[in-house]
Amino acid sequence: MKTDPARFHQALFAKEHVAQQNVATRLQAWDAAGNLAAEHPFFGIGPGNFRFYYFAATSTPPGTANLYVVHDAYIDIAAEVGFGAAIAFILYLTASFLQLGRVIRRRGPAESYARTVRVSLVIASVCAVFLSEQYFLPFWLLGGLATAMSREPANDNAALTGGL
Repeated sequence: MKTDPARFHQALFAKEHVAQQNVATRLQAWDAAGNLAAEHPFFGIGPGNFRFYYFAATSTPPGTANLYVVHDAYIDIAAEVGFGAAIAFILYLTASFLQLGRVIRRRGPAESYARTVRVSLVIASVCAVFLSEQYFLPFWLLGGLATAMSREPANDNAALTGGL
Protein backbone atom coordinates (compact mmCIF):
# COMPACT_ATOMS: atom_id res chain seq x y z
CA MET A 1 0.00 0.00 0.00
CA LYS A 2 1.37 3.35 -1.02
CA THR A 3 1.13 6.25 1.45
CA ASP A 4 1.23 9.95 0.76
CA PRO A 5 2.35 11.87 3.86
CA ALA A 6 1.54 15.25 2.30
CA ARG A 7 -2.04 14.19 1.55
CA PHE A 8 -2.42 12.77 5.07
CA HIS A 9 -1.17 16.05 6.56
CA GLN A 10 -3.59 18.04 4.40
CA ALA A 11 -6.55 15.85 5.43
CA LEU A 12 -5.56 16.10 9.08
CA PHE A 13 -5.33 19.90 8.81
CA ALA A 14 -8.80 20.04 7.20
CA LYS A 15 -10.30 17.86 9.95
CA GLU A 16 -8.66 20.02 12.60
CA HIS A 17 -10.16 23.15 11.05
CA VAL A 18 -13.65 21.59 10.97
CA ALA A 19 -13.30 20.42 14.58
CA GLN A 20 -12.20 23.88 15.73
CA GLN A 21 -15.15 25.45 13.93
CA ASN A 22 -17.51 22.91 15.51
CA VAL A 23 -16.20 23.62 19.01
CA ALA A 24 -16.33 27.39 18.50
CA THR A 25 -19.88 27.21 17.17
CA ARG A 26 -21.06 25.07 20.08
CA LEU A 27 -19.43 27.33 22.66
CA GLN A 28 -21.11 30.30 20.99
CA ALA A 29 -24.49 28.51 21.02
CA TRP A 30 -24.10 27.51 24.69
CA ASP A 31 -23.20 31.09 25.63
CA ALA A 32 -26.17 32.45 23.68
CA ALA A 33 -28.57 29.92 25.23
CA GLY A 34 -27.24 30.64 28.71
CA ASN A 35 -27.78 34.36 28.19
CA LEU A 36 -31.28 33.75 26.81
CA ALA A 37 -32.10 31.57 29.83
CA ALA A 38 -30.89 34.33 32.16
CA GLU A 39 -32.94 36.95 30.28
CA HIS A 40 -36.08 34.76 30.23
CA PRO A 41 -35.79 32.65 33.41
CA PHE A 42 -39.44 31.75 34.02
CA PHE A 43 -40.90 30.68 30.68
CA GLY A 44 -37.88 30.83 28.36
CA ILE A 45 -38.10 31.93 24.76
CA GLY A 46 -40.52 29.18 23.74
CA PRO A 47 -39.97 25.60 22.59
CA GLY A 48 -38.05 25.43 19.32
CA ASN A 49 -37.43 29.18 19.18
CA PHE A 50 -33.65 29.15 19.69
CA ARG A 51 -33.07 29.37 15.94
CA PHE A 52 -35.08 32.60 15.79
CA TYR A 53 -33.01 34.19 18.58
CA TYR A 54 -29.62 32.83 17.49
CA PHE A 55 -28.47 35.74 15.29
CA ALA A 56 -29.42 38.44 17.80
CA ALA A 57 -28.06 36.49 20.78
CA THR A 58 -24.68 35.86 19.13
CA SER A 59 -24.38 39.15 17.19
CA THR A 60 -23.92 37.02 14.10
CA PRO A 61 -25.01 38.71 10.89
CA PRO A 62 -27.99 37.17 9.11
CA GLY A 63 -26.94 35.12 6.12
CA THR A 64 -24.27 33.19 7.99
CA ALA A 65 -24.90 29.64 9.13
CA ASN A 66 -27.77 29.48 11.59
CA LEU A 67 -27.90 26.99 14.43
CA TYR A 68 -31.31 25.48 15.01
CA VAL A 69 -30.51 23.84 18.34
CA VAL A 70 -28.26 24.54 21.30
CA HIS A 71 -26.44 21.17 21.19
CA ASP A 72 -26.89 20.77 24.95
CA ALA A 73 -30.24 19.42 26.13
CA TYR A 74 -30.00 20.96 29.59
CA ILE A 75 -29.18 24.50 28.46
CA ASP A 76 -31.66 24.09 25.61
CA ILE A 77 -34.49 23.36 28.03
CA ALA A 78 -33.49 26.25 30.32
CA ALA A 79 -33.35 28.70 27.39
CA GLU A 80 -36.49 27.57 25.61
CA VAL A 81 -38.81 26.60 28.50
CA GLY A 82 -37.23 28.19 31.59
CA PHE A 83 -35.23 27.18 34.63
CA GLY A 84 -38.22 25.52 36.29
CA ALA A 85 -38.55 23.11 33.37
CA ALA A 86 -34.80 22.43 33.38
CA ILE A 87 -34.92 21.59 37.09
CA ALA A 88 -37.99 19.40 36.56
CA PHE A 89 -36.17 17.58 33.76
CA ILE A 90 -33.14 16.90 35.95
CA LEU A 91 -35.43 15.69 38.75
CA TYR A 92 -37.16 13.38 36.26
CA LEU A 93 -33.81 11.89 35.24
CA THR A 94 -32.81 11.48 38.88
CA ALA A 95 -36.12 9.81 39.76
CA SER A 96 -35.76 7.42 36.81
CA PHE A 97 -32.23 6.51 37.89
CA LEU A 98 -33.37 5.92 41.48
CA GLN A 99 -36.31 3.78 40.33
CA LEU A 100 -33.94 1.59 38.36
CA GLY A 101 -31.71 1.27 41.42
CA ARG A 102 -34.67 0.00 43.46
CA VAL A 103 -35.48 -2.58 40.77
CA ILE A 104 -31.85 -3.76 40.79
CA ARG A 105 -31.78 -4.03 44.61
CA ARG A 106 -34.93 -6.21 44.58
CA ARG A 107 -32.95 -8.82 42.63
CA GLY A 108 -36.07 -9.81 40.73
CA PRO A 109 -36.44 -11.06 37.18
CA ALA A 110 -35.99 -7.56 35.76
CA GLU A 111 -32.64 -6.91 37.47
CA SER A 112 -30.41 -7.36 34.42
CA TYR A 113 -32.83 -5.43 32.22
CA ALA A 114 -32.89 -2.60 34.80
CA ARG A 115 -29.08 -2.52 34.81
CA THR A 116 -29.10 -2.17 31.02
CA VAL A 117 -31.67 0.61 31.09
CA ARG A 118 -29.75 2.41 33.84
CA VAL A 119 -26.52 2.31 31.81
CA SER A 120 -28.47 3.60 28.79
CA LEU A 121 -29.86 6.42 30.91
CA VAL A 122 -26.36 7.39 32.05
CA ILE A 123 -25.10 7.35 28.45
CA ALA A 124 -28.02 9.47 27.24
CA SER A 125 -27.57 11.92 30.12
CA VAL A 126 -23.88 12.41 29.35
CA CYS A 127 -24.48 12.69 25.60
CA ALA A 128 -27.15 15.33 26.27
CA VAL A 129 -24.34 17.72 27.23
CA PHE A 130 -23.19 17.69 23.60
CA LEU A 131 -26.41 16.95 21.72
CA SER A 132 -30.00 17.93 22.22
CA GLU A 133 -32.71 16.93 19.80
CA GLN A 134 -31.53 13.35 19.25
CA TYR A 135 -31.78 12.48 22.94
CA PHE A 136 -35.25 13.67 23.93
CA LEU A 137 -36.98 10.45 22.81
CA PRO A 138 -34.58 8.12 24.68
CA PHE A 139 -35.11 10.08 27.89
CA TRP A 140 -38.86 9.56 27.81
CA LEU A 141 -38.52 5.94 26.73
CA LEU A 142 -35.95 5.09 29.41
CA GLY A 143 -37.95 6.90 32.11
CA GLY A 144 -41.08 5.03 31.06
CA LEU A 145 -39.23 1.72 31.20
CA ALA A 146 -37.90 2.61 34.65
CA THR A 147 -41.39 3.39 35.88
CA ALA A 148 -42.85 0.22 34.38
CA MET A 149 -40.13 -1.95 35.92
CA SER A 150 -40.52 -0.32 39.32
CA ARG A 151 -44.24 -1.21 39.26
CA GLU A 152 -43.54 -4.90 38.63
CA PRO A 153 -44.05 -7.26 41.58
CA ALA A 154 -40.94 -8.17 43.57
CA ASN A 155 -40.87 -11.77 42.35
CA ASP A 156 -42.53 -14.10 39.84
CA ASN A 157 -44.59 -15.91 42.50
CA ALA A 158 -46.35 -12.69 43.52
CA ALA A 159 -47.31 -12.08 39.90
CA LEU A 160 -48.73 -15.59 39.53
CA THR A 161 -50.73 -15.59 42.80
CA GLY A 162 -51.92 -12.00 42.57
CA GLY A 163 -49.78 -11.01 45.56
CA LEU A 164 -51.31 -13.59 47.99
